[in-house]
Amino acid sequence: MENNLALVLLIVVACWFSCSAKAETAQQPPALSGTEQIKAARAKAAREEAAQPTTRPWDRDANGKRPWETKLDALK
Repeated sequence: MENNLALVLLIVVACWFSCSAKAETAQQPPALSGTEQIKAARAKAAREEAAQPTTRPWDRDANGKRPWETKLDALK
């Protein structure tokens, strides 16, 4: 009787470990092909670019002039 209980307990523990191992491996996403990786990278770059501010502080100085315009004014 005691041997049967130990055997059942051993089987239950073995099934429990095997089920948890299968659950961990099943959650991995499938590998992407090269084309899919490129598309994903381009989409990510587009999302990041869209999230950035549209005005760039280096475009114009405090006077509203661009860097090459201030250089031309300095030469005059």
